[in-house]
Amino acid sequence: MKINTDKFKEDLKKILPDIEVLGEYKTMKTKIKLKCSVKDCNHEWFSTPDNLLRRMKYGCPECAKKELNNTWKNNIRIWLKKNRNDLILIGSLRKYEDKTKWRCAKPECSFEWEANFKSIRGAGSGCPKCGIEKVRESKILPEEEFKKWLYNERPLIKLLSYKSQSNKATFQCLNNDCDTKGGKIWETIPEVLRLQNRGLSGCNHCGWKKSSREKRISEKAIRQWMEENKPKIIMGKDYENTKKHTSFTCKVCNYKWKTSINVFRTNDAGCPNCSGNPPVTKERFLERLSEVSKNSIRLIGKWNGNSQKSLFKCLKCSNEWKAQPARLTSSSPTGCPSCVETGFNRNLPSWIYLMEREIDQQFGITNDLVQRIKFHEREGWKLIDKFGPSSGEYILEKESKLKIWLKEEIGFDLKGKEENWLKNKFKVKNLNSLFEFAKIEKLYEKKLISLNNVNQGSNSLTRQSLNCRNEEYPFEWKLLPKTKLEAWENNEKKFFDGKRCRQGHLAPRFVSGPCTECIKLNQLKINARVKETRARKIIDAKKFKECPECKKVFLITPEMRKDKTFCSKICAGAESKRSYVKNNPELVKEQKKKSRLKKSKLSIS
Repeated sequence: MKINTDKFKEDLKKILPDIEVLGEYKTMKTKIKLKCSVKDCNHEWFSTPDNLLRRMKYGCPECAKKELNNTWKNNIRIWLKKNRNDLILIGSLRKYEDKTKWRCAKPECSFEWEANFKSIRGAGSGCPKCGIEKVRESKILPEEEFKKWLYNERPLIKLLSYKSQSNKATFQCLNNDCDTKGGKIWETIPEVLRLQNRGLSGCNHCGWKKSSREKRISEKAIRQWMEENKPKIIMGKDYENTKKHTSFTCKVCNYKWKTSINVFRTNDAGCPNCSGNPPVTKERFLERLSEVSKNSIRLIGKWNGNSQKSLFKCLKCSNEWKAQPARLTSSSPTGCPSCVETGFNRNLPSWIYLMEREIDQQFGITNDLVQRIKFHEREGWKLIDKFGPSSGEYILEKESKLKIWLKEEIGFDLKGKEENWLKNKFKVKNLNSLFEFAKIEKLYEKKLISLNNVNQGSNSLTRQSLNCRNEEYPFEWKLLPKTKLEAWENNEKKFFDGKRCRQGHLAPRFVSGPCTECIKLNQLKINARVKETRARKIIDAKKFKECPECKKVFLITPEMRKDKTFCSKICAGAESKRSYVKNNPELVKEQKKKSRLKKSKLSIS
């Protein structure tokens, strides 16, 4: 009998009465639109009449999912009743891996937490509060057991009061040589006492004394170590201990200095004068200061070192200030802050810049724009606008006009580095708008024609020097920026100007750091030091391993890898050879035949 839409609806109503047919029937394999008439469902979908007439339990896919989910949840609840009576499910289950709420079944606990059923069934997790209590109870050390341990391991210590191994207890020292009469009484955690390696030495004071005596190295052993490891350095007679400074003399250059012995033993140091970095002494600094300042600056405070601030006095203006000695004798010395008018060299190319923070703005001038901006960035300043390089005289003239205008018209008194003002009183977007407010001639390019030529000339000189040295460095260096400013503006890390660094290396330099060759040599020294310490540890350990193939015991040496397991390459490849023969028997036979034929031909010839 041919099936039409009405016939299909009658047959479907007998099997699935809750499904309503919305489309027209065509064939048994052509999908038709359907709708579920169950309350709170009303789902619409497409399916073939053939699938629906097979007496499916749930025709609607959404109803089938709900029923399957309910079955899954009932199965979980049945499993929980049989296997986990220690907890109660109080939340709603959505997915196998979704977290839900649980409650501890113990009435004295009743702790609630969130976890997924996967961890409850798979990992066997339970109440975290009860778990912490179990761990705590398992780690509790009874007083009787601790007394037994104390009697066997620390017989010179008496226990006066005890709660647990994690709470402070009271002890008394029974050592006759103790500094406190009648034995020192102190409080500490028993577990800490068990972890300390003071042996039978009584209280902590006695223990530290004993351990320090045992670890103290004799003077004879240290002198012997210096003769073996540092034969070019003579140790003085004023040695006291490893921490205090001792005098040393270099046999090569006769340089004398003081330092602790640990500098040689831990850092592998040598003569500072031979290495080119001798420490600056007070006498050496005063000689250099008189040369640089032409006897116009005097040290009047205590000498604390070349990098620690000391008090100085200017003989010209009688000004006293604190500064680092290294700044007064460097290649670009700072000098007296009162005598120096501008703080920069007006004979060199200069820049004027504008910066801002959250609440204030400032402007300034400098000879080194990169270093100056980095200095301000530490204090939270951001660069808005800059102009340069230009003549120092021209930039200084513009700055002085701006200061006069800000002081007279706006009422700001700007001094030195305090060239800043609040945004709520006065705010500008760039340098041109600042000069426009001040009614000062703007920074036009016309003023920089001759100065740009100077700047271009310096760059051309740099390029000429680089072109002259093409044989001395790789071609890749020529592609790098030629100056520090050019590298900073292009966000490059390195530049190459054709000049040698302080150590005499001709190599690219970092914008904030030394040259690449200095870093490379320093890293090689560190690598060699690490390699040497690793080799010493391996040699001192004297560790042996047993080869799993031939059962031969061999000593681990520094040349071997950390994960070395077999004694030789033959043993390492034995397992793979056996597996190859086992998996490819026919290939092995052919290879053996070929090798026998080769041997026979060689013997005949």
